Amino acid sequence: MKSQLLAVVGSLLLGVRALYLIAPDDFSRDAIRAVDTLTVRSLSLIVAVILAGWLLAGLRINYLTRQSRRSTNLLEGIQTHVMGSFSAAATPAGGGNSIGITLILHRFGLSFDQALAVAVMCMVGDLAFFAWAVPTSFFVLKAAGVTLPFAQAGLLVTVLSLLAIGLSYLLVFRLPVAIRLVGKLSSLPLLRRFKPKIDSFLADLQVAGAVYSARPWHWHLGFHVLSALARVPYFLVLNLVVLALAQSANHVVVYASQVVFHAFAFLVPTPGASGYQEGVMSLALRGHVSSSSLSMSILLWRIFQHYIYLLIGPVVGGLVLLGARRVDKRSVE
Repeated sequence: MKSQLLAVVGSLLLGVRALYLIAPDDFSRDAIRAVDTLTVRSLSLIVAVILAGWLLAGLRINYLTRQSRRSTNLLEGIQTHVMGSFSAAATPAGGGNSIGITLILHRFGLSFDQALAVAVMCMVGDLAFFAWAVPTSFFVLKAAGVTLPFAQAGLLVTVLSLLAIGLSYLLVFRLPVAIRLVGKLSSLPLLRRFKPKIDSFLADLQVAGAVYSARPWHWHLGFHVLSALARVPYFLVLNLVVLALAQSANHVVVYASQVVFHAFAFLVPTPGASGYQEGVMSLALRGHVSSSSLSMSILLWRIFQHYIYLLIGPVVGGLVLLGARRVDKRSVE
């Protein structure tokens, strides 16, 4: 509990520090008073959209686990999503998302390789979404006159999209190639002693992952539509916070900015990209959101979409650990 509290405080300090360095004047009394404009109705709408995102993400988990011998129900799917979000918020660049998903699905009764295959497919769905959503949002921002705060933005967006397409294709339809590449790493001196176990696990993963590559095209289309729909409420939260606080805002720019900059957050080595998310969004939205409430909007947005998971994640995880029994891999095969 103590380490979790330190993670929340440390992450929050990084975010506030980034906002203060970029816009120190936005922390005036008038800016802080902008929070007073929040109403029960606006807060209820924000919470409803967050829950809708959980619901869609939980349905995506269920869609994937139906291909396993132990499918999850809706509540378990939502719990899996929340734990994945907690793991992402607590680890550098959000890299723990797949770990959280894998561990909790294993607790729900999936074999470890089946659980990891689901986590890989979740990553594939996100990659495929960003492959088309990032360039689309980039062109929207260019048309709106938004200048991205890094050089060669167009080239970076193009490279990112191509990598996302290539990696998602590799992980689904050329999984044996990806597994061979990972298997070669096990020959390194530090990993050589674990090579037999790694090779055995990769072989199991290949069998589990083959279930998805063998699915018909309309199954994959449904999966990617569901993945995209699950992202809509996630990026809508900041728009609703801005709407509740700001006197004026370009909501198309607010939404498109999140999509573009969130894709680059995976390169930032702070927990949940803290500091980067607050700073880059503050820079991008200056002039497009009322200055009197910009910093407070971003801070509240991060509370709803990042810091809250550091608090509720352990609660959800604890309930799962108490209520679910680990099923031995042999019992589900």
